[in-house]
Amino acid sequence: MGGQLALQLSVGGLFDACAANYGVLPKDLHALRDACPVVASYGAKDLIARRGSAARLDAALAKGDVPRDIREYPDVGHGFINDWRFPGPVRFIERAVGASYSAAEAEDAWRRMLEFFNCYLPLDGPLAPGPAADAAGKTATPPDPVGLV
Repeated sequence: MGGQLALQLSVGGLFDACAANYGVLPKDLHALRDACPVVASYGAKDLIARRGSAARLDAALAKGDVPRDIREYPDVGHGFINDWRFPGPVRFIERAVGASYSAAEAEDAWRRMLEFFNCYLPLDGPLAPGPAADAAGKTATPPDPVGLV
């Protein structure tokens, strides 16, 4: 639901950038011509999303000349960015739906997302994990994530 919901919310001018990681595509791909810039990552072995989702999403966004970075990783399935390390029974379900963490692809997907957001969500400095600290070393309030889906 997360990737699909992010893509649905990318239309309408509420957000400045969108990251969609795997998931089922919205039914109305035509509407995505009016989406904000989109970075998306899919696994070719995803048993939840239909095959070719990355290519279909790229084509739909191209029709609207939407800035995008869409990548399909050939050797991973659903949930490859999530390092949840579930206990035994849940791992069985993960394997049954083709979901599993993959460090190399996850690292590349995160790198692409952060670079994309740095480009389309200009802040005073690059995006970084955790709250920023001021000159005195006190933790500052992180920037408002307006425009971030």
